Amino acid sequence: MDKIFLFLSLVLVGQISAQERMEVIRCTAPELQAPVENIYVDKDNNKWVGNRNALFQVHAIDLAAPVNIPAGQQSLLQLPNGNFDLTWSRTQMEDLLNGEAISAAFYDTKTRELWVGTASSGIFRLKPGASLEIIEHLTSKNSKLRSNHINCITKDRDGRFWIGTNEGALVGTPGKWKLLEKLFNVETIDINRGYIWITGDDFVWQVEDDEWYPIDIESRYMEGHIRDIAADSKGRLWIASQVVVRYTPDTETWEYFGPAQYFTSQDVNCLAVDKDDALWVGTQDKGLFVIKKAAAITVVCQVEKPLSCDFSRPDAALKVLVSGGQPPYEFMWNTQLKGDQPQNLGPGDYSVTVTDALGRSNSAKITIPDPRMTLQIAPRRPESGPGAADGMARVEVKGGTPPYAFRWDNGETTQTAEKLTQGKHHITVTDQNGCSESGFVTIQQTLAPLAISVNQTKAISCPGEANAELEAVPVGGKPPYQFQWNLPRLTGKTANALAAGTYALTVTDAEGNTATTQIEVTAPKPIEASVLVEKAASTGNADGQATARATGGTGTFSFKWDNGETGETAHKLAPGSYTVTISDENDCQTTAQVVIS
Repeated sequence: MDKIFLFLSLVLVGQISAQERMEVIRCTAPELQAPVENIYVDKDNNKWVGNRNALFQVHAIDLAAPVNIPAGQQSLLQLPNGNFDLTWSRTQMEDLLNGEAISAAFYDTKTRELWVGTASSGIFRLKPGASLEIIEHLTSKNSKLRSNHINCITKDRDGRFWIGTNEGALVGTPGKWKLLEKLFNVETIDINRGYIWITGDDFVWQVEDDEWYPIDIESRYMEGHIRDIAADSKGRLWIASQVVVRYTPDTETWEYFGPAQYFTSQDVNCLAVDKDDALWVGTQDKGLFVIKKAAAITVVCQVEKPLSCDFSRPDAALKVLVSGGQPPYEFMWNTQLKGDQPQNLGPGDYSVTVTDALGRSNSAKITIPDPRMTLQIAPRRPESGPGAADGMARVEVKGGTPPYAFRWDNGETTQTAEKLTQGKHHITVTDQNGCSESGFVTIQQTLAPLAISVNQTKAISCPGEANAELEAVPVGGKPPYQFQWNLPRLTGKTANALAAGTYALTVTDAEGNTATTQIEVTAPKPIEASVLVEKAASTGNADGQATARATGGTGTFSFKWDNGETGETAHKLAPGSYTVTISDENDCQTTAQVVIS
């Protein structure tokens, strides 16, 4: 039985000090055996463990639940220093950073800004939302930074940012920075209840009033390089190298956790202290460890059965998991519930305090989500023009049980739709339990100013004819368009059978906007002809000559004499009267007469 217990929980106890006995536990949940790159403890003492590929919420030593991250998204809690449940488009972030690797990230809950440190491009200050926007980009060229390699980012209770770089710590607020200890590679900065601790180049400092006081670490308490630090609520400092030690400044005492105390990893990535002052250790090679009081009671409350979608039936159930302490346990709820598995529960906040046989106690709380979801759907960007299909809207969900699945009426399946056309759009949100809710949003369209021009597509061929053609060309506005010409018989965007004159057009779009223009249609000048006798005919011969002259018309002229000649000058004219027909390129004609004596 003892072997089975060791196999399941790997609870390995090391007696460290006379004051309190600590135990080292390697977490056995299968999900927590992968490398751990970030640990975050939220205000409710929930633990979040992430790496580049996944994110988990740790409920107990042997229980972790994966957190759904939509395809193509990245969570802040997956990244070093990540301190808030925030996601964004992985592709968009890569584009903003030009493919630069993220070395640290921090969310400022007061200003709702995301600070991203990179391996060689400095710091990006971003505004998250439907899309990420760059507010500021700090580098060694435009700020007090001397190095563009960012190691860590955090913020103290006075509102100042502390940014560790390869050449010192940048401290301050936007526009008011100072660079401290620029000769050191500042690798980690931890702030807890006003205690500020810093490491760099295997030195450790305690900072008070911006004065850096070095901590003398005996060589036996450090093996290899310092990998991370974390301060607890009592001002004690945890330091991880290839072993883990806890330093108490008040007594200048050290507690050691290495292989003999069953801390068996020599490749630590990150540390975090929870609200009970237990230390969580993320490693590269052996997943997650926790170092806590051996006598401590650990209490976890989880939803055993969520509420059904039919809210009228309170059918949820909770389960309390207890480890440590001395059975039997007493369970005291904030309501009239009893035991460790209450059932038939409705939505709301529940808390339980567990007390063991020796009077030691601990508490946990949990929320049973309301299955009724409330959707807040807001347009984020209008469609840029007819047919562009680039309107944007985002839905925010309250209630239900995450993660949520999204389906827009255009087929998009993300929380933010980015390919919407103008008009009313429908979205259905389905939660983890299969409960769904629907809503609508209306997308506007950005319209260019309405303008109209008219092209003459066919000219009048000959004077006096009515065969010109016009075509209207509307630009901007919103189709369909209505066309009103100054002649009642004309309709539509084209006008035919037009004589010379002025034509005016008013176009009206679907939004009631109007634009007007006019065009002048002209007819070609009439052909004017004359004939000059060049030579009279000799007696009995047809050798008289006459030359025709023409002006007006269109293009070049052709000539046809009634004696069959076709040139401008006729050379074979006998005495008598002759007619010449003159035609232009549009086949408009006129005639002229001449008498040969």
